[in-house]
Amino acid sequence: MIIAPGNLQYIGSANPPYWKFADRQYEYFGNNGQGSDAVNVDRDLFGWGTSGWNSGANCYQPWSTSDNWIDYRPGGDANNDLTGAYAYADWGINNVIRNAPGLWRSLTDEEQRYIFLYRSASTVNGVPNARFTEGMVNGVEGLFLFPDQYVHPAGVPQPEGIDDQGHGFSQNHYSATEWLSMETAGAVFLPCAGYRQGTTLYSQGESGYYWTSTHFSIGSAYYTYVGIYSAPGRVQERDDGMSVRLVRNQ
Repeated sequence: MIIAPGNLQYIGSANPPYWKFADRQYEYFGNNGQGSDAVNVDRDLFGWGTSGWNSGANCYQPWSTSDNWIDYRPGGDANNDLTGAYAYADWGINNVIRNAPGLWRSLTDEEQRYIFLYRSASTVNGVPNARFTEGMVNGVEGLFLFPDQYVHPAGVPQPEGIDDQGHGFSQNHYSATEWLSMETAGAVFLPCAGYRQGTTLYSQGESGYYWTSTHFSIGSAYYTYVGIYSAPGRVQERDDGMSVRLVRNQ
């Protein structure tokens, strides 16, 4: 499985609009005007299942900002995931990603839990099965994911607090140059891009929220939280605008 090299972005200001990944893994738009229902705004915080495919939900466009979870039900049924008959409600399945062609998709909740909590991975700084840690890249708070096979670059400070969900961002501050070496070695960074409720943005630079393709209840879906006590398997109402990091099967 290959994790996309940046958060998903919808470039609504272009004519015609298009989808792409952020140019750098630690970049996000923040409060650039996406706290509105304008069609021609660039976005990287999306309501659940808003790929632009008419799934039968009231809200399916990337610029949808309704704050009613009832509007985000593919097929009008709260039990549908962004898979199977409703796979095109998944941003990666429905859209061509301009700067990374190929078939991309969202992670399921089960996959996110596996990546964070259960997979076998390399030993990093003396910690076996090193899967993740929090820190900063170029001043941006976020979470580092280490691949199954990872050798930390020589000359770059060793990461600390590995697989510890409580230390937050007080450690592991890397420059853009140091991060480039880690990225080349296979590390992934999920920035704290915040979230949106209706047309109001919150927590940019403080915490991150990453959708899965899996529903939880009539009004919510699973996501992974990035912050102090980062963890997968959390749930939130579908109308909230959150980040999307896609994957591709090898």
